[in-house]
Amino acid sequence: MKKLFLIMFVMTISTSSNALNFVSLKKNFINFVNLAQEKSIDEQVRIWVNEVESYEPEIFYKIYGISPGAIDLDRKRRERALKHFPKLFELKTEIITEFNNFEQNILPVLEKLEQDNPDADFSNVVVFAIPSLMRFNGQVGPIIRNGKTITAVKFGLDMISFINQSPGELVPGLSLVNDLPVLVTHEFTHALHSLISDFGVLKEEDFNTLAYPLWMEGIAQLNSQVLVPGTSYENMLMEKKLSLNCTSTNVKKWASEYLNDLKITDSRKLDNSYSKWFNLSPKLKVSRAGYCLGYHVALMSSRDYSIYDLLRLSPRKVKEIVESILTEISSN
Repeated sequence: MKKLFLIMFVMTISTSSNALNFVSLKKNFINFVNLAQEKSIDEQVRIWVNEVESYEPEIFYKIYGISPGAIDLDRKRRERALKHFPKLFELKTEIITEFNNFEQNILPVLEKLEQDNPDADFSNVVVFAIPSLMRFNGQVGPIIRNGKTITAVKFGLDMISFINQSPGELVPGLSLVNDLPVLVTHEFTHALHSLISDFGVLKEEDFNTLAYPLWMEGIAQLNSQVLVPGTSYENMLMEKKLSLNCTSTNVKKWASEYLNDLKITDSRKLDNSYSKWFNLSPKLKVSRAGYCLGYHVALMSSRDYSIYDLLRLSPRKVKEIVESILTEISSN
């Protein structure tokens, strides 16, 4: 416990009405790269576990895609270590710079979100700045921490640094874009959405329609565009190729295709369709087209609702709106 207190930087960011917990593994990361860079891979993995992973194990279980105590933990950890440790060492200076800049970029976003949403209670939200082993630049979801379920808003400072340095290297054929205020606003909108709407209490089995992810990503993008004035299409969509292909012709075609996919109820087919619309993949003609389509659905919804109200709509109402707007887009 003493070691945890000394190494892991934990602070409470105080804003106008609430307090938000912010956990940074910057010192842990610095210790890791300083101790491990010239060691064998086995020794590097051991140091990684001791200096980084052991401080927030639940997050890293999710990064490895396993459950606590899984028999293949060592294999999964070693696979990511072999693939990504070299890049951590190569970009250590840039990653540390991202850690140093993170707090000053995130605080204005937090203040704006709380100012606009005084009914949102962020006390059970924890923001993490971590090295994610290139798993994500930003991600929101529940985790169990110290025996309590929290909403974890996670930012992978290593992946952010990698994208900034080499936007076309992480996923061949795609040119990723990082605008930190936009990314932070996007992910915090997901957290806010879960706090102030019924989407936050839905169980995993309730996410049985593609209407929900389209809506959730669309609202996050629309809100980031509003809260970060001057946000470009490219920065909002976070990928250059997608921004170039997010045209009225493609949006109309995608709306028609998505309407067909809304009929899917089989869980395996739903997973495959979700991947087609929302995952990064060089195999697709246009990767993550659901983000473009979702943005246009949210934008058209704002004709009748404020963003304040859009974030609070019930899942049932969201289904109706998504289907109605997709029908409108595909028919025009």
